[in-house]
Amino acid sequence: MYNPPISLVLATMNALPHLKDAIAGLQNQTYDNFSLLVQDGGSTDGTLEFLRSSSSSFLIDIDSRPDSGIAQAYSRGLARVEGDYAMIVSADEVLHPHALSHLMRLHQAQPTLAIAYGAMTLVDEKGEAMQNFFPKPFDFGRVISCLDVPPIATCMFNIGVLGDDFRYDETLVTCPDYEFWLRVGGRFEESRFVCSEDILATARGDRTSMSYRTEAYVQMARDKFVALERYIAATVSSPSLARELVRRYGQQIYCWAAEMTMSIDSECPAAFELVREALAFGPPDPRLQAITTSSPHMSTWAMDPSRPPPVRPSQQEGFLALYELDIHSGHMSPSWGAKARDGAPLEIVGGPGDWGYSWQLPLTAPELTPGDREPWLQVEFEVLTGRVGWSLLENDRMIGEKPFVPSRSKASWSIPLSELSSGCKLLLRNSGQPNSIARIDRVTVLARR
Repeated sequence: MYNPPISLVLATMNALPHLKDAIAGLQNQTYDNFSLLVQDGGSTDGTLEFLRSSSSSFLIDIDSRPDSGIAQAYSRGLARVEGDYAMIVSADEVLHPHALSHLMRLHQAQPTLAIAYGAMTLVDEKGEAMQNFFPKPFDFGRVISCLDVPPIATCMFNIGVLGDDFRYDETLVTCPDYEFWLRVGGRFEESRFVCSEDILATARGDRTSMSYRTEAYVQMARDKFVALERYIAATVSSPSLARELVRRYGQQIYCWAAEMTMSIDSECPAAFELVREALAFGPPDPRLQAITTSSPHMSTWAMDPSRPPPVRPSQQEGFLALYELDIHSGHMSPSWGAKARDGAPLEIVGGPGDWGYSWQLPLTAPELTPGDREPWLQVEFEVLTGRVGWSLLENDRMIGEKPFVPSRSKASWSIPLSELSSGCKLLLRNSGQPNSIARIDRVTVLARR
């Protein structure tokens, strides 16, 4: 069978050390007819020297010059592509050995496909698997609403089919892929996209990736909204319909950004800013309503978003520790296979389930004295292995969950306790990794005084 050439486009800017793993992944490909087009922004950390000295069976073509950011870098790189097939790769992502072969087979089986893509694994800073991400079949309505985001890392593009639409808008600071999906998804029938359940790549699920930095989502939402406005203006002739579509999908963009931010840190400043922007588009739909009721502080604040968002204890002085809770009064979740290690401090070993409950501590309404306000719960702990998540469990609904992985220092997590319902519990569980272990030092109730 004929193996057409594939161009892989890689944008770099001081990409070490993760670039070494990405290149190793390419060296291990079972498909051998491809080249790597590197678009570098002027790296000074040894990236260029490493690439030039890499021993490989494929061509590495480097263009290094200053750029305005990731969108311009990829725009320049895509313009250099020759041939009919291409992929966009990143320095912090690793293609699995069979990725190129598998995607090419999909294209050769259906020559009129525009894009084929597959699943991927997210790993933590130690390279340990956190979870597998299986994308859904392409649905333009869900893509424009930011309910689905096809993974660019596993996409193979048929340039002969895409034609001039195989490009990125370099005027966007972030998320040029969203603008790309609007153009391409609006042009082609959904049958021209194929989604495979094969896991084809590994991507980092830590702050190495912009997707795991809460502060990045404000800019990402703004860029997606700019792309949406441009797309609607170019494709919808009715002014009234255009305004309604911008309002509807604009709110969805900010909902997506708020959801992603809150999945990392439910009480971070960016979450409140994004919810405020979403509410500005008009009455909240069910998606936004779910976001605004996802935590006690968010629910209270969303009633009047013109106010400043609540401040967590770690962000401002003025909070005092009122009392500690007895962590030894918590109980395991034996049905999930969790157990406690003997001795002090308390160590909890999660069960074999990826998301199994490990430990629960019943909570009661905070004991406040006159002058105490804004009660918070603060947990001080250390993750020994795996990945754990802390949250409040209220009537089988988890509130404010935040994942943690091992680090060089001890960690803390805090959540507001206002409007605490009866039967609420503090919950520790595995967060995508079985048998995760955490050492709990103390659980404290704080308040501003």
